[in-house]
Amino acid sequence: MILASGDPLAHLASKLQRSALPPALRQALAYSLRKAGGTPVRSVKQLAADVRSSPVTLSHAFSARVQRRTTLSRFLGGLVILRAQQLRLSGSNWGNASDRLGFARATLNRKARRWPGCTLRELERLAPDQLLAAFVSEFVQPLLDDD
Repeated sequence: MILASGDPLAHLASKLQRSALPPALRQALAYSLRKAGGTPVRSVKQLAADVRSSPVTLSHAFSARVQRRTTLSRFLGGLVILRAQQLRLSGSNWGNASDRLGFARATLNRKARRWPGCTLRELERLAPDQLLAAFVSEFVQPLLDDD
């Protein structure tokens, strides 16, 4: 299981926390990675409220750091997809997984099509390690490229 305690996402949270990212962004990203093992953060607005920051500040800092290659919203969507895959592989059907995550199944399907670019059916065939590696490559490594 990729989202259990002591897992790679917790390691990524620690790595980002120690990075040279702006302090508010560091805190927000680490928080979102740690939350991903339970109920992931649903939106930039929710993340900003949870860490007492501005959604505009967080979004701009993220976009600037990754040279506008992706967005904070897509990063959070990627965490939702990682958790959805974990729920599906642990025996939940997609309907139960989407209910547990607080999204309609159609929304979950749209998120999967956005990243990693597949349907939910295709998502369940991806190895968890492969999906995590894609997440790191797409969203985390660009944040750390200047460190």
